[in-house]
Amino acid sequence: MQFVKNPAISVYHPEVEAFDVLDEDGNFLSVLYTDFHPREGKQSGAWMTSYKGQYIRDGRDSRPHVSIVMNFTRPTETKPALLTFDEVNTFCMSLAMPCTECWHEAHMRLYQGRVFIAILWSCLPISWRTG
Repeated sequence: MQFVKNPAISVYHPEVEAFDVLDEDGNFLSVLYTDFHPREGKQSGAWMTSYKGQYIRDGRDSRPHVSIVMNFTRPTETKPALLTFDEVNTFCMSLAMPCTECWHEAHMRLYQGRVFIAILWSCLPISWRTG
């Protein structure tokens, strides 16, 4: 997968970045928004949001727009923000869901939901382990 920053895509906050996600052949898979740092008014925690799901209608494949939101410690002018083990673990777990949204093709909405449920179930043991 390739992540190509696309400044032409509108974002909901100046700190958010938008990327075109491409497969190994350069085919467009999705738009991925990243929002990594805390700020006033932003909810704490980490999550994935799907702004536009993937679907196929009348033979046209409409690709998803998804985001990953985290609250990593910000770097300072004199010190980089090194991620803790828990932050890395949360990032990897949180990134799995939007990446899966980017990859799959759902010909029916019901199938798309089943894929998402399977992903959540596969993340459950990681959630238990990380507490």
